[in-house]
Order: sequence, then structure tokens, then C-alpha cells
Amino acid sequence: MMKDIFKGVCSRFPKGVTVITGRRPSDGLPVGMTVSAFTGVSLEPPTVLICLRRDSATTAMLLAGDHFAVNVLSAHQQEISQRFATRGPENRFDGIDWQEGPNGVPLLPGTIGHFVCRRRSTVADGDHYVVFGEVVGGLYEPEEYPLVYWAGAYRGLAA
Repeated sequence: MMKDIFKGVCSRFPKGVTVITGRRPSDGLPVGMTVSAFTGVSLEPPTVLICLRRDSATTAMLLAGDHFAVNVLSAHQQEISQRFATRGPENRFDGIDWQEGPNGVPLLPGTIGHFVCRRRSTVADGDHYVVFGEVVGGLYEPEEYPLVYWAGAYRGLAA
């Protein structure tokens, strides 16, 4: 019963949608996954927090590197979110004109912005890893609106 209440309340809390990207150190393969558990933590130093599923092969690949990017998806990028949530890790970037950012992290086009982060610490808690990253670079497009996930569906925000 508590699990149902937990899921119900959490699903009614709107979340921005991000794709976390990095490079697999063993061969440089770009890797990424859709993540809605993201927030800013600190201004000094600028720090973000992301939560990654412990049982995901993509999580293991992302945590093998020292840097990652948080790509904040814009309202028109639902297909990108679904791609990085469902396709196999090796073909998520197929057909996407991504760019290499600082420290080699992949940056996705058309987002409202991104952070390039150096992983500072990782804590295992429950079925997720909580990852803290120090922001070492970034960019944003203030005219874009974010993709939002609420009550089990994608939403957009309007002015």
C-alpha cells in the first residue's frame, strides 16, 4: 500500500526531463539515459544532483567516467526522451547530430540548456545511485520551454 501511495504522489509532482550523457572510458562510446531526478544543490561550488538506477547497464557506463552532461530537454523533444529511455545503449545516438563538449561529453542539440559536470561523489541508496556533480560548464537558451513529465505523460509549458 505504501508503495502505491509513494508512486501516486511522486507521479503528481511535475518533473523536468533530462538526458544524462557521457563517454564510456574503455572505448569512447557516447552513452546516455533519460533521467527525471535532477536538481540544483549548491551555488558555491555550483553543484547538481542526479539519480540513476542501480540495475542499469547505462548507469555503470556513465559512472565509469569522471564527467557527464545534463541535457535539459525542450518541449519538442519527447522523442529524444523516449529514445534514451528505451533503446539499447549502443544506438541511442544514431541519427542525432550531437556535439562533443568539454571533457568529451556528448551534448544534444535543441535543448533548453546543458551543464557539463565533474562527478564529485556517488552514494548508493535503495535502488538508485545519487550522484553529485560540480558544474564546470554550461549553456542555456532562455526562449525555450522545458519538456515536463507529470501523471505518467509528457507535458509542455506555455507562456
